[in-house]
Amino acid sequence: MEGRFPSAIRMIRTNCTDPAQDASFNDWYDGVHTPDVLSSGMVSRVVRYQNTARGDTGPGYVAIHELAWDDLDEVARHVAQTRRRLTDSNGFHPAVQIVKAETWKRTGRAFSTPRTGRGGVVGMFVIEARCTDDARVDEFNRWYNDVHVPDLLDTRLFTSAYRFTAVAAGALTGAAVPTETEVVAAPADPRPTYLALYETDADPVGAVDAFGRTHRPRLKAAGRLIDYLEVTWRGIYRQLSSVTRP
Repeated sequence: MEGRFPSAIRMIRTNCTDPAQDASFNDWYDGVHTPDVLSSGMVSRVVRYQNTARGDTGPGYVAIHELAWDDLDEVARHVAQTRRRLTDSNGFHPAVQIVKAETWKRTGRAFSTPRTGRGGVVGMFVIEARCTDDARVDEFNRWYNDVHVPDLLDTRLFTSAYRFTAVAAGALTGAAVPTETEVVAAPADPRPTYLALYETDADPVGAVDAFGRTHRPRLKAAGRLIDYLEVTWRGIYRQLSSVTRP
């Protein structure tokens, strides 16, 4: 997000179901869908990423919609109306598969380095996680904010970091064309889910590999890691585009 830290975001995880239509899919997303999303005024910027991790079976694409509206109930209503409109008008690309669409609310403080916001973001490392001990949630968040994120930024592999907590999770899976409304269901595990986004101005795969190979063992040996963190999803993505509302 290049130094911006909106009060909330929408994260849209998608696949292109037909490799032969990949170029067409990206042209549609950048040239048709993104302008449509920005035209409502609900979203101030759309940043798109492509999965770049070797052998990763996770979503092929991620879009971060930086929200301009503070009323998240109104955001949910607008999202449902927009999806219904696009479904009814065949406005979705025929090869798009929405794997997951969620709203996330900012938590913690802004994390930056001297390289933050200099326009050199190449990719991001995504960690979705839970605290496995309900009695230690506050401690978990203090560790994340005061120890873990600063430790990662001190490696100089990443330029910026942002933390969010899930507001509502809706999954649309198994079909190339999304259903009319987003499904919002209580998760099997009711513990809060947290999202951490780490931006890098280097090759994201190389940055994550260097962290795992060199810095994670060092931090573990120094007692800087915790054993009550459950990673529910991780991804390594290369930035494709960043478009601001006119």
